[in-house]
Amino acid sequence: MRQLIRHLAAALLAALILAVPAQAQTEVKDAPDPYVHRVAGVRFPEALPGFSRGWVFEYDEQGADASVGYKPQDIRGEMTLYVYPSAGVPCSVWFEDADRAVMNRAGVTRKNGQEATRLLAGSVPEQVSSRYKFAPGSYGFDHPELVSFLWVGCVPGGDWIIKYRGTFDAPDEAKAAALAEQLFAAIDWTPVTGG
Repeated sequence: MRQLIRHLAAALLAALILAVPAQAQTEVKDAPDPYVHRVAGVRFPEALPGFSRGWVFEYDEQGADASVGYKPQDIRGEMTLYVYPSAGVPCSVWFEDADRAVMNRAGVTRKNGQEATRLLAGSVPEQVSSRYKFAPGSYGFDHPELVSFLWVGCVPGGDWIIKYRGTFDAPDEAKAAALAEQLFAAIDWTPVTGG
């Protein structure tokens, strides 16, 4: 079981990295508690009710582009939160680029027909999301069917993008969706959303 979890974590991390434009990436070893996004100021605690923080990566020297991974305690899966500058690029373009990276993988299908996910209340009006199914074994090792979530939120004023990726066993889809809402509610996003 541990081996399967390690393979799943490695595959998810590889998929997440593919969804980020090619650039330098540095793992923040022994990240402090909380890890504070160096530019945006969002705080990512090491432990939140129901979650434990895993990896922290910075994708530029200033630390303006960063991701933080969390593991839910109740189900097997990985959840990654990204905060990075929008660079004046529309929210829909950020989403389309991430969606294309997911869809370029063999054995994945987009799940149509679900209502758009709203992970941040009122202050982030533009939120785009999708869900995907990954066929058993499509990551190149023995694993069951997986469900994956992609969500992109654009902060008013155009300064920051918040992105969420999560991958879980397919039977846990409903619980995983609720966990994403729980994780977002546990983090203080006001440094980037303004309230």
